[in-house]
Amino acid sequence: MESIEEENIEEETEEEMESLDPTNGVVAEAAERDAISHILTADPGSPEVDDIYNLINNLKDTLKDARAVNEEIEEPGLLKVLAPEPAAAPPKDFQLCLSTEKGPREKVEVRVRVGFLKMGEIQTAKEKYTCDVYLSAKWQDPALDEVPLKDLVNLEQEFFSKLWNPQLFLENTWGAPKIRMWYEVWTSQQGVRYIHEQRLIHSVWSETLELWDFPFDTQDLSVTVGSGRRSREVILTEDKSLPSVIVRDHFIDVQEWYLHDHVEVSFNTIDHWYIDPPFTQPFMTFTTRVSRRLGHYYWHAYFCLLLIIFMTFTSFAVRNNPPDYRPYPPESGYERRLRLSYLLMLTSVSYKFYIGENLPRVSYFTRLDYYIFFSIFFNGIISIWHGAIYWFEFCEESIINQHFFHRGARPPEGLAPGRGNASNCPYPISLLQERYIIAGCFGILFVYNMYYFLAAHINVRCRYRQMLREDKLYQLNITALVRKGVIRSRMEIFKFPDNKL
Repeated sequence: MESIEEENIEEETEEEMESLDPTNGVVAEAAERDAISHILTADPGSPEVDDIYNLINNLKDTLKDARAVNEEIEEPGLLKVLAPEPAAAPPKDFQLCLSTEKGPREKVEVRVRVGFLKMGEIQTAKEKYTCDVYLSAKWQDPALDEVPLKDLVNLEQEFFSKLWNPQLFLENTWGAPKIRMWYEVWTSQQGVRYIHEQRLIHSVWSETLELWDFPFDTQDLSVTVGSGRRSREVILTEDKSLPSVIVRDHFIDVQEWYLHDHVEVSFNTIDHWYIDPPFTQPFMTFTTRVSRRLGHYYWHAYFCLLLIIFMTFTSFAVRNNPPDYRPYPPESGYERRLRLSYLLMLTSVSYKFYIGENLPRVSYFTRLDYYIFFSIFFNGIISIWHGAIYWFEFCEESIINQHFFHRGARPPEGLAPGRGNASNCPYPISLLQERYIIAGCFGILFVYNMYYFLAAHINVRCRYRQMLREDKLYQLNITALVRKGVIRSRMEIFKFPDNKL
């Protein structure tokens, strides 16, 4: 307003100056013509200069008229009344901004249900999994009691946006999920009306995997739902009318995992003490379980590693003869044994890196890591044995000196083929004693494998058997709901809206 008043004052002063000085307009016109003629390099009285001068004056008049019209236009009162209301603000992203305001209601019971619709690939190395999830939330609102029965079905979505909302959000989604959300009115068998919020979510979910018992592990896959309101305002509970469920027929990664039937519900709260005033936020977690199938790891990991370990014993099949002069330089049987042992050890190390690519970089040993390192350690013990025996092969000083002969010289008599170790020096380990050592190593290997696999199936796979018992209890619970008349049939819990995002 101040700028408009200043412009009006300037225009009035200009008009007054022009009225006081009649030659002012003539001087301005002459100056403008001189500027135009200087640009066009033409005479000030030429027709070209006159045309451009008239065009500029017409533009000035048009701008003055447009400014005057804009200042005079005012919106009529009737248009203000009939104009549509401004669009409602988009809903807040409660996952990023929590509500610390005290709402008008307290201890509102919100019944939450989750359905795992289509579970995709479970990425062990990245600790993620893909899943389409259906989220259902029901709560009472006094505003629904005032709506006539005939209008309940045709309520607009804007009607629900003005009512109280528990501000539910998804805690463990990864990235930007695709969500379709809508509201309906749900009436219980007792005639109580509830606001029914429904969501279809397609997202990647993060899950911290516990890989101590890999590959005999059973993992939890969870969906965590939280409320942006305080715990005294919202009470998150499980929906007893329809239990949470998982659709096993749409499980994609069935070749590697066994998907269990049951869905476990747990509750948790987080104290935000750093906010003024501090408040407690409620959370609800829906967890399903998957158990890893062992067939792939039995054949591609354990069988190959066990074969490598047993191949270590083949190094004893190489004759432990003294160094021969063919080929030159002389080579001992223990040198060939060491070469074979090192080759098998490098194969075990390469297996370690191959299996490590399918796992996150955890700072602890998995059960498969223990077996791999046992394979490497066993190969190392055999290699140390061959190296220690090779040290005692040249025990006499004369034999050691004869070993380093120059090229073209006649082979020394002490290293001729066919000579035994006893003819060169007293050999510390006899052939029978070496066979005892081989039998002892074989016994250690057999005992370790028996302990390893029995402990894995008795102590570790017990969780898999426990999850199977949980599946049976879950099925008995659904049968009880059908018998009590809460649901009409078992297939009713698998009915979901059309999964189109």
